[in-house]
Amino acid sequence: MPSHWVYQSEDVIRCLLNVNDSDYIKVLTQFDQTMSGKYTWIQIERIQNQRWYTAYKALRHYFKQKDTEQLLFHGCLENSADMIIHSCFNRSFAGVNGKQRNVLLTQLIYISQLIGVLFGVGVYFSQNASYSHSYADDSPTTHKRCMFLAKVLVGKSALGNSQMRVPPSGCDSTTDNKHIFVTYHDDQAYAEYLITYMSLPNLM
Repeated sequence: MPSHWVYQSEDVIRCLLNVNDSDYIKVLTQFDQTMSGKYTWIQIERIQNQRWYTAYKALRHYFKQKDTEQLLFHGCLENSADMIIHSCFNRSFAGVNGKQRNVLLTQLIYISQLIGVLFGVGVYFSQNASYSHSYADDSPTTHKRCMFLAKVLVGKSALGNSQMRVPPSGCDSTTDNKHIFVTYHDDQAYAEYLITYMSLPNLM
Protein backbone atom coordinates (compact mmCIF):
# COMPACT_ATOMS: atom_id res chain seq x y z
CA MET A 1 0.00 0.00 0.00
CA PRO A 2 1.16 3.62 -0.45
CA SER A 3 3.56 4.76 2.25
CA HIS A 4 1.49 7.86 3.09
CA TRP A 5 -1.62 5.82 3.96
CA VAL A 6 -2.52 5.61 7.62
CA TYR A 7 -2.83 2.24 9.36
CA GLN A 8 -6.15 0.49 8.79
CA SER A 9 -7.62 -2.67 10.26
CA GLU A 10 -10.47 -2.71 7.75
CA ASP A 11 -10.26 -3.13 4.00
CA VAL A 12 -11.82 0.28 3.31
CA ILE A 13 -11.50 3.51 5.27
CA ARG A 14 -12.05 7.20 4.54
CA CYS A 15 -9.43 9.61 5.95
CA LEU A 16 -10.52 13.20 6.43
CA LEU A 17 -7.61 15.42 5.45
CA ASN A 18 -6.44 18.47 7.35
CA VAL A 19 -6.18 21.73 5.41
CA ASN A 20 -2.41 21.71 6.04
CA ASP A 21 -1.88 18.18 4.68
CA SER A 22 0.14 18.01 1.47
CA ASP A 23 -2.56 15.78 -0.06
CA TYR A 24 -5.25 18.34 0.74
CA ILE A 25 -3.25 21.16 -0.83
CA LYS A 26 -2.53 19.08 -3.96
CA VAL A 27 -6.17 18.16 -4.51
CA LEU A 28 -7.50 21.63 -3.73
CA THR A 29 -5.03 23.23 -6.14
CA GLN A 30 -6.21 21.04 -9.01
CA PHE A 31 -9.89 21.49 -8.07
CA ASP A 32 -9.49 25.27 -7.90
CA GLN A 33 -8.08 25.50 -11.41
CA THR A 34 -11.67 25.57 -12.70
CA MET A 35 -13.76 25.80 -9.49
CA SER A 36 -12.14 28.63 -7.55
CA GLY A 37 -14.75 31.02 -6.17
CA LYS A 38 -17.62 28.68 -7.04
CA TYR A 39 -18.13 26.95 -3.68
CA THR A 40 -18.72 27.97 -0.08
CA TRP A 41 -17.50 24.89 1.83
CA ILE A 42 -15.29 21.94 1.03
CA GLN A 43 -13.79 18.84 2.65
CA ILE A 44 -11.41 16.30 1.16
CA GLU A 45 -11.05 12.63 2.14
CA ARG A 46 -8.41 10.15 1.05
CA ILE A 47 -9.92 6.79 0.11
CA GLN A 48 -7.99 3.75 1.30
CA ASN A 49 -9.51 0.67 -0.31
CA GLN A 50 -6.87 -2.05 -0.14
CA ARG A 51 -8.54 -4.56 -2.49
CA TRP A 52 -9.32 -1.97 -5.13
CA TYR A 53 -5.89 -0.37 -4.95
CA THR A 54 -4.22 -3.79 -5.28
CA ALA A 55 -6.25 -4.55 -8.42
CA TYR A 56 -5.52 -1.10 -9.84
CA LYS A 57 -1.81 -1.43 -9.11
CA ALA A 58 -1.70 -4.81 -10.88
CA LEU A 59 -3.33 -3.31 -13.96
CA ARG A 60 -1.03 -0.28 -13.77
CA HIS A 61 1.95 -2.63 -14.07
CA TYR A 62 0.61 -3.62 -17.50
CA PHE A 63 0.19 0.05 -18.45
CA LYS A 64 3.57 1.09 -17.03
CA GLN A 65 5.40 1.29 -20.35
CA LYS A 66 2.86 3.85 -21.59
CA ASP A 67 3.29 6.09 -18.55
CA THR A 68 -0.09 7.73 -19.00
CA GLU A 69 -1.62 7.72 -15.53
CA GLN A 70 -3.62 10.90 -14.98
CA LEU A 71 -5.51 12.50 -12.09
CA LEU A 72 -9.02 13.13 -13.40
CA PHE A 73 -12.36 14.23 -11.92
CA HIS A 74 -15.62 12.27 -11.75
CA GLY A 75 -18.78 13.89 -10.38
CA CYS A 76 -21.56 11.77 -8.91
CA LEU A 77 -24.65 11.86 -6.72
CA GLU A 78 -24.00 11.96 -2.99
CA ASN A 79 -25.70 8.60 -2.41
CA SER A 80 -23.52 7.05 -5.10
CA ALA A 81 -20.19 8.04 -3.54
CA ASP A 82 -20.12 5.36 -0.83
CA MET A 83 -21.05 2.62 -3.32
CA ILE A 84 -18.20 3.70 -5.59
CA ILE A 85 -15.77 3.74 -2.66
CA HIS A 86 -16.64 0.15 -1.78
CA SER A 87 -17.32 -1.27 -5.24
CA CYS A 88 -15.14 0.79 -7.63
CA PHE A 89 -16.25 2.46 -10.86
CA ASN A 90 -18.31 -0.57 -11.79
CA ARG A 91 -20.01 -0.16 -15.17
CA SER A 92 -22.75 -2.61 -14.18
CA PHE A 93 -24.12 0.13 -11.88
CA ALA A 94 -25.28 2.12 -14.88
CA GLY A 95 -28.86 3.22 -14.41
CA VAL A 96 -29.06 2.39 -10.69
CA ASN A 97 -30.62 5.31 -8.80
CA GLY A 98 -30.40 7.37 -11.96
CA LYS A 99 -31.95 10.82 -12.14
CA GLN A 100 -34.10 12.35 -14.87
CA ARG A 101 -33.31 15.90 -15.93
CA ASN A 102 -34.52 15.98 -19.55
CA VAL A 103 -31.91 13.29 -20.21
CA LEU A 104 -31.06 10.39 -17.96
CA LEU A 105 -27.97 10.93 -15.81
CA THR A 106 -26.82 7.63 -14.33
CA GLN A 107 -24.32 7.18 -11.52
CA LEU A 108 -21.43 6.08 -13.65
CA ILE A 109 -22.34 6.01 -17.34
CA TYR A 110 -24.19 9.08 -18.53
CA ILE A 111 -26.86 7.81 -20.90
CA SER A 112 -28.09 10.61 -23.15
CA GLN A 113 -28.37 11.30 -26.83
CA LEU A 114 -26.55 14.60 -26.48
CA ILE A 115 -23.50 13.91 -24.35
CA GLY A 116 -23.83 10.79 -22.24
CA VAL A 117 -22.31 8.22 -24.58
CA LEU A 118 -21.02 10.54 -27.23
CA PHE A 119 -17.47 9.25 -26.76
CA GLY A 120 -18.22 5.65 -25.74
CA VAL A 121 -20.29 3.57 -23.30
CA GLY A 122 -17.90 3.61 -20.36
CA VAL A 123 -17.01 5.58 -17.24
CA TYR A 124 -16.42 9.27 -17.88
CA PHE A 125 -13.65 11.39 -16.37
CA SER A 126 -12.53 14.94 -17.03
CA GLN A 127 -9.43 17.04 -16.51
CA ASN A 128 -11.73 19.90 -15.51
CA ALA A 129 -13.54 19.88 -12.18
CA SER A 130 -16.05 22.42 -13.53
CA TYR A 131 -17.20 19.89 -16.15
CA SER A 132 -17.58 17.09 -13.60
CA HIS A 133 -19.50 19.52 -11.38
CA SER A 134 -22.39 19.22 -13.86
CA TYR A 135 -22.85 15.60 -12.72
CA ALA A 136 -22.28 16.22 -9.01
CA ASP A 137 -25.92 17.10 -8.32
CA ASP A 138 -26.54 18.51 -4.87
CA SER A 139 -28.38 16.43 -2.29
CA PRO A 140 -31.92 17.70 -1.59
CA THR A 141 -31.33 17.15 2.14
CA THR A 142 -27.72 18.24 2.73
CA HIS A 143 -27.15 20.34 -0.42
CA LYS A 144 -23.72 18.77 -0.71
CA ARG A 145 -22.03 17.73 -3.93
CA CYS A 146 -19.52 14.92 -4.43
CA MET A 147 -16.64 14.62 -6.84
CA PHE A 148 -13.80 12.12 -7.01
CA LEU A 149 -10.25 12.90 -8.03
CA ALA A 150 -9.15 9.55 -9.40
CA LYS A 151 -6.00 7.98 -10.72
CA VAL A 152 -6.90 6.89 -14.25
CA LEU A 153 -4.92 4.66 -16.59
CA VAL A 154 -5.60 6.45 -19.85
CA GLY A 155 -3.05 4.47 -21.83
CA LYS A 156 -3.37 4.92 -25.57
CA SER A 157 -6.56 6.88 -26.23
CA ALA A 158 -8.61 7.25 -29.42
CA LEU A 159 -11.45 9.55 -30.39
CA GLY A 160 -14.64 7.89 -29.19
CA ASN A 161 -18.15 7.64 -30.55
CA SER A 162 -21.55 6.65 -29.20
CA GLN A 163 -21.37 3.11 -30.60
CA MET A 164 -18.22 2.07 -28.72
CA ARG A 165 -18.61 -0.41 -25.86
CA VAL A 166 -14.90 -1.21 -25.83
CA PRO A 167 -12.00 0.95 -27.00
CA PRO A 168 -10.66 0.44 -30.54
CA SER A 169 -8.14 -2.35 -31.03
CA GLY A 170 -4.75 -1.34 -29.67
CA CYS A 171 -6.23 1.40 -27.47
CA ASP A 172 -7.05 1.56 -23.76
CA SER A 173 -9.57 4.42 -23.56
CA THR A 174 -11.52 6.87 -25.68
CA THR A 175 -11.58 10.65 -25.57
CA ASP A 176 -13.09 13.84 -26.99
CA ASN A 177 -9.54 14.99 -27.79
CA LYS A 178 -10.02 17.84 -25.30
CA HIS A 179 -10.53 16.99 -21.62
CA ILE A 180 -12.80 13.93 -21.42
CA PHE A 181 -11.55 10.34 -21.09
CA VAL A 182 -13.68 7.19 -21.06
CA THR A 183 -12.54 3.91 -19.48
CA TYR A 184 -13.93 0.41 -20.02
CA HIS A 185 -12.26 -1.69 -17.32
CA ASP A 186 -13.51 -1.51 -13.71
CA ASP A 187 -9.98 -1.40 -12.26
CA GLN A 188 -8.67 1.11 -14.79
CA ALA A 189 -9.30 3.95 -12.33
CA TYR A 190 -8.86 4.29 -8.58
CA ALA A 191 -10.89 6.85 -6.62
CA GLU A 192 -8.04 8.32 -4.59
CA TYR A 193 -9.83 11.33 -3.12
CA LEU A 194 -13.44 12.30 -2.45
CA ILE A 195 -14.21 16.02 -2.56
CA THR A 196 -17.44 17.03 -0.83
CA TYR A 197 -18.49 20.64 -1.21
CA MET A 198 -21.34 23.13 -1.37
CA SER A 199 -21.55 25.27 -4.47
CA LEU A 200 -22.64 28.87 -4.63
CA PRO A 201 -26.37 29.41 -5.35
CA ASN A 202 -27.38 29.21 -9.01
CA LEU A 203 -24.06 27.61 -10.03
CA MET A 204 -24.79 24.97 -12.65
